[in-house]
Amino acid sequence: MVLAVLDSRNLLFNEAAQSIYELDDFSAYVWRSLASGLSPERISEEVVQDGDDPEAVENAVAAAVESLRALERVIGAPTVPPASPPVECLDRVTLALAGIAVQINLAKPLLADVDTVFGHLKSDAPGSHVQLSAYEADGRVEIGIPGKAPSYCRRSEFVPLIKTLLIDAVLRCAGYDVALHAAALVWKANGLLLLGSPGAGKTTLSTALVRRGFGVASDDVVLLQNNGLLAGLPLPSAIKESAWSLLSQDWPQLQSQAIYCRPDGVRVRYLQHEQRPNEDNLCIRNIILLDRQADAPASLQEVGAIPILEALISEGDAQNGRLSESAFRSLVGALQEARCYRLTYSDLADAVETLTGICS
Repeated sequence: MVLAVLDSRNLLFNEAAQSIYELDDFSAYVWRSLASGLSPERISEEVVQDGDDPEAVENAVAAAVESLRALERVIGAPTVPPASPPVECLDRVTLALAGIAVQINLAKPLLADVDTVFGHLKSDAPGSHVQLSAYEADGRVEIGIPGKAPSYCRRSEFVPLIKTLLIDAVLRCAGYDVALHAAALVWKANGLLLLGSPGAGKTTLSTALVRRGFGVASDDVVLLQNNGLLAGLPLPSAIKESAWSLLSQDWPQLQSQAIYCRPDGVRVRYLQHEQRPNEDNLCIRNIILLDRQADAPASLQEVGAIPILEALISEGDAQNGRLSESAFRSLVGALQEARCYRLTYSDLADAVETLTGICS
């Protein structure tokens, strides 16, 4: 179910029944709180903090919960979570990136993971665009999203899943023309894009280039705005196990980082690069299509913009799933200002030297 506000009225939409129900303001508040994982007792405590009479608040919350349960019986969809976590185990943290605030109500044991990997994104924003809840039960982590069935993962998969959900929130709610699956680096306030299929080495190469003076705006998703400029997502880089030994000399702290497991089974450690000024609103000056081959010497070949455009479109995400005319113009405009290359390589050090050479 989805709760939305239209003309100051709270409308609850049930997709399965194709029906719309109207809730009063207090019932809508209770519905949102229940859907985010709070118990009726915790909801009462939060309302009482605003100075209301405790007994009256408790009765009002109980009445709202009962009315929602009655509605649940009519429409046959879960409104109240069947197994809320203990009240004393919930903490609340808000993470913000690309102007989107994501509020997570989570059990205390999971808070350390979020603080360690995403602590630089913590925000005091009073509202949120997206709400999540997460807690451990029966050896698994349950993650709830209002209006959706809960998802489950192992503890070792929790951080990668949160990163995926943060990116998903940005793609659904942020303002942009096209989201590009690319790594974005910064050299003297100009943008360098690394494109390539999974395994091409975007994250490893980006991390190695930091030691040569590059900044990392994003190693995964970059937002192309309608003015043709880039905005990166300052999420930590997920370093695959295959690259730990390659990067540990320059990044010795990598070996002490916690190990997590992506849904595809790949083990990763997270590395947060220092954010620098001017890493948003970047002009694209160079675009590199990575072609990693066994035993291939590093070579750089200038290519036309059309293959790069095709790669960007095929791997990009446009809002509403459709490439708009505005987004197409933004892509073309960005490519007209950039030089495009194909980098064939096998050795990481050689690739770093080659890319440093074209940017110097």
